Amino acid sequence: MDGRELYRLVVENVEDLIALIDLEGRVVFASPSHERVLGYDADELVGRSALELLHPDDLEEARASLGAVLTGGANRQTRSRLRGKDGGWVIVEGIATPISDERGVVTMLLATSRDVTARHEAEEALQAAERKYRSLVEQLPLVTYIDALDIGSSNIYTSPQIEPLLGYSTEEWAAERDLFVKTLHPEDRGRVLAEHAWTHATGEPLKTEYRLIARDGRVVWLQDEAVVVRDESGTPLFLQGYLADITERKAAEHALAERENLLQTIIETEPECVKLIAPDGTLLEMNRAGLEMIEADSLEQVVGKDMSRLIAPEHRAAFTGLTQKALAGGSGHLEYELVGLKGREHERTYGHQAQGDPIQIVNLRLTARVLRPADRAAIRLQEDRTARGGDRRAYFGPAHGAIATPVITRAALDATPRPGPLLLDEYDATTLVPPGCAARLDPHGNIVITTGGQA
Repeated sequence: MDGRELYRLVVENVEDLIALIDLEGRVVFASPSHERVLGYDADELVGRSALELLHPDDLEEARASLGAVLTGGANRQTRSRLRGKDGGWVIVEGIATPISDERGVVTMLLATSRDVTARHEAEEALQAAERKYRSLVEQLPLVTYIDALDIGSSNIYTSPQIEPLLGYSTEEWAAERDLFVKTLHPEDRGRVLAEHAWTHATGEPLKTEYRLIARDGRVVWLQDEAVVVRDESGTPLFLQGYLADITERKAAEHALAERENLLQTIIETEPECVKLIAPDGTLLEMNRAGLEMIEADSLEQVVGKDMSRLIAPEHRAAFTGLTQKALAGGSGHLEYELVGLKGREHERTYGHQAQGDPIQIVNLRLTARVLRPADRAAIRLQEDRTARGGDRRAYFGPAHGAIATPVITRAALDATPRPGPLLLDEYDATTLVPPGCAARLDPHGNIVITTGGQA
């Protein structure tokens, strides 16, 4: 088989479109593959303009490409649309190569093209899906990201929400490999990097909270959750996750903790017994004054125990009745004999329902005070007094120092919150109401002290 026959066999069986074009732009030769791709027999194309089948929008680029090849410029690959015999459009990628005679003069062009219609449609579908999901991701109220599985978790992609959150653009986040490490709060850096390293090494999901320092110096609390993405063979590819801004939640938690600490301090320093009792009568909580009253060395010694067992048998039924009344939403007071862990003493108890579930009663709070024989006259004397005038200097800690503080008694209080600072003077105790707190009487006559200047 000679060379000509070999070339003929190649051209007639190749899948690509092969054409020879003269210097006037007419087709001199077209491979049989044109019939399979475009529906035209090769003879139908010979003698026609090579540009005749091009889509009008592609003509300018095709002329520029052919002109560059004819003038000795570099041949380049182009993508264009050719009209098939059935009127449909076929997308091809092609390149033109000059053919010269023995003198080096270009006499014609060799054009080779490949049908990429299916690939183009797949690319279009992929791009449409990417636009759809990118739009969805970028509308979420959180930051999505993809990080490499390296030591510094260098960034591959970060959604645009990162810029209003931290002041750094997505480009900066991707370009600066150590930006994440640099913006981590110093107190969180070691822990967070260790957590990321553990996820990289084990493939376990990441779930953590930490602080980043924004460009303007703000401290931003973030919740970070991510998973390691793998390929079909199980090989780890990258870390994909999201960041949610939880700064407001953290501030609320901090404020709540401060209020709880303040209220706990007030309860713990209250000279009366304050205890929390479950509906079944078992003890949940008790302050220091209460533990001293029942002669317990620690809360663990009595928590979970039936409180009625500490009441003298002759008063137990009355105590249980007061408890049930309070659980039903009422209140009352009772003088009874307490059987302490080491002896006996008298109490006067006030009971009311604790704030909690409006449908199911969760627990009961009781306030108790030791009564000694000489106290009863003092109680009557104190309860007959009117609100005192004048101030007394009281120390409210480093934040406020010593302040000239109005002194009042229970008689000066009603349901309207009275803001601190105040000194509530009673016969056997003085209660401080700090600035920022308020005191009032609830419907059962109990003194209520709350934070925030409202009660």
